[in-house]
Amino acid sequence: MKFLVSTCPKDERPRSSPTAAEFEAHIAWFRARLADKTIDWAGHAEGRALFIFNAPSPAELETLMDTIPLAGQMKWMIEPLTDFFEHTARVTAYLKSQGTSAA
Repeated sequence: MKFLVSTCPKDERPRSSPTAAEFEAHIAWFRARLADKTIDWAGHAEGRALFIFNAPSPAELETLMDTIPLAGQMKWMIEPLTDFFEHTARVTAYLKSQGTSAA
C-alpha cells in the first residue's frame, strides 16, 4: 500500500533543538528508506515534510515510523492512497449500479 505522510514538529516537543548529530541521524534514516524504496518521494511544504511511503498496512507503517530517530518530537498524519484509475473505475461501477446516465 502507498501512504501520503505529512509530518511536523509536535507542539509539546522539547524546548531545545536536536543536536546536529541527532538531526543527521534522522536524515540518514530517511535517506536509507528512500534507497530501499520504502519511501517513493520526499518533499517539504510550509511547516511540514511530505512523503509517499510503501508499507503492507497502516499499523506496520506506524511501527516503522516509531523507529525514526526524532519520532518522539514529530506528529504525523497518514492517508492511504489508491491508484487514481482504480478509484475512478470504482466510481464508474457505482454510478452504473445506480442507473445514472447523462441527461
